[in-house]
Amino acid sequence: MKNPFDLILQGQHHNEVLHAAAAASKFDIDNFALGVPDTAVAIIGDYASKVCRASGVQSDLMLGGLLELFAAVSKEEAQPEVMAELIDEIQVCRTQAYRCRAVWRHFGKVLIDDAEIREKFASESLKLLADGQSCESARGQAIELARGGTKITIKLAKELRSKHGEQQSRDDAKPNTATPARPKNTSKIKKLLSETVGDIWTFTGRVVQIILEPTRTASHADRHAVIEDLQAAIDRLQQEIIDETHPGSELTHV
Repeated sequence: MKNPFDLILQGQHHNEVLHAAAAASKFDIDNFALGVPDTAVAIIGDYASKVCRASGVQSDLMLGGLLELFAAVSKEEAQPEVMAELIDEIQVCRTQAYRCRAVWRHFGKVLIDDAEIREKFASESLKLLADGQSCESARGQAIELARGGTKITIKLAKELRSKHGEQQSRDDAKPNTATPARPKNTSKIKKLLSETVGDIWTFTGRVVQIILEPTRTASHADRHAVIEDLQAAIDRLQQEIIDETHPGSELTHV
């Protein structure tokens, strides 16, 4: 059984740490904890702080970025109820959805691939700096401070916003969080799907997620036809494995 505290001190990924913690009993964890020296407690706390901050920021970027993409493709200005329905399905309040979209617009390009800078921010500090009352110079200084190793706390984010002055950005004006009216028992998203690609079916296995999207020429294929297509895909994958295992065997095919 792996010791999650040892994994933390070795700098292992948090997924491995949490898997080890989940596999251990309360008794095991308590015993492992007894072996942690006092000098390592601060290291474990710092690890937890960095992982939780970075994960929160990553979650905000994911939500904001995907909502921005959906806003473009769903023609949000003409059909705001489509975005409202998606937000309802995600089960996040409209205010938070709006704030995450602002985070993506102002910080996405910088933070999405830079874990070292990302871990210096807290989710809420990013949202404060991304809202319409913060100016671009405050956001720029926050990025520079983060590059230099400074943690951008909520307190610091408020200080930067105050130092650089507040401004009302036209793009980030106070959001309208009212729910757009739409007829009951109707789904704009499902209607869009039925008009384009038909029904989408997904399956999540141990190592892959399979998404079945009907072709445009057969947007509502029956299940027997779907099974035939899946079998053809399996056959092709098995053949590729054979070809990789025995190079040149494809030359002997008749």
